[in-house]
Amino acid sequence: MKRINCIVQEHQFSSKEIRAIEASFKALYKTHYSEEKLTVLWMVFPKGSAFAERKASNGTIILIEVDDAIDKTKREELMQVYSNFLLEIHDISPLDTVITVANTSWVDRFFAAQQK
Repeated sequence: MKRINCIVQEHQFSSKEIRAIEASFKALYKTHYSEEKLTVLWMVFPKGSAFAERKASNGTIILIEVDDAIDKTKREELMQVYSNFLLEIHDISPLDTVITVANTSWVDRFFAAQQK
């Protein structure tokens, strides 16, 4: 099972929006990458804690897990698909979004480090 970790500011999205984003993320993953089961995890940080270009930001971080063998073209395609979705559907600027398409081996280390 693969994971998508979404790190967002509190009150950035309503519960209804979170459910819709989660469903869309799963559909995008299935359509553009793999039919493997996917879990979407949410981490919320306090509003006003994100900054970009020396000013407050609505920063959003999306970490998408993929197989270690993914090629560069597919990795870039996935980043673009998710970026377009966030901009077109939720009006989240690419300037306020970091999207990482990360290999399973790295994601496993990331989550292990969080647990420590």
